[in-house]
Amino acid sequence: MYQNYRGLRTKLTIMNCNVAGFDNIFISLLKTWLTDGTFSNELGLFNYKVFICDRFSVTSFYNRGGGILIAICNDVLAQSLNISVGDFEQLFVKISYNAITYILCTVYFPPKATVDSYKFFISNLENFVMAFPECSFTVSIDFNLPSIDWSNDKNGLTYSISIGYHARCIFESFAYLNFFQLTEVKNDYGSVLDLVFSSKCDVIITRPDKYVIPEYCYYLTWFLKRFWDQFE
Repeated sequence: MYQNYRGLRTKLTIMNCNVAGFDNIFISLLKTWLTDGTFSNELGLFNYKVFICDRFSVTSFYNRGGGILIAICNDVLAQSLNISVGDFEQLFVKISYNAITYILCTVYFPPKATVDSYKFFISNLENFVMAFPECSFTVSIDFNLPSIDWSNDKNGLTYSISIGYHARCIFESFAYLNFFQLTEVKNDYGSVLDLVFSSKCDVIITRPDKYVIPEYCYYLTWFLKRFWDQFE
């Protein structure tokens, strides 16, 4: 499951109630707004290993916003991959179960992120793809880059952007790596803000029937159905 929150700190009671019955292989959350003053046991994810990247002074001058989390079911072998700290939040977690190995990545870029920030993330992603050729990759990400038309063909990702767009490295790299962009449904305002990329073309995402917290009107929640089926 992938969900963009816009803040968890005031919604922990709701979250604890909702996740008590979850049996998802993994949960990926963006814009948690958590800090180092929030402990993992406050989240109610008792059946999960929790990996967190909170916003702090190195990643932002602001004391709220941002923050990401990946939770992996305790039955699944999982390890966080080491990366250098940038001025945005990113997590790479390698999981293995039933002879299947995936690398899950969750990333949040703040508005007006620099080209160097995007290049730094792309460098990490490309390095991991080369270092783990046996792994399939799933990347859930909020680029804060609106007005981009995404589509796929049999060879991977295609895109349409304005001339002079400042973060072309993002699109060019995902296309070069033969990743597919899976989200197509627009939010209530006609935009696709939360993206899910995969190195496998047969990953199917659907709208879930349950949520960590109620959806915010700008962001949609996704359930990776085909991903889940492979672990059955």
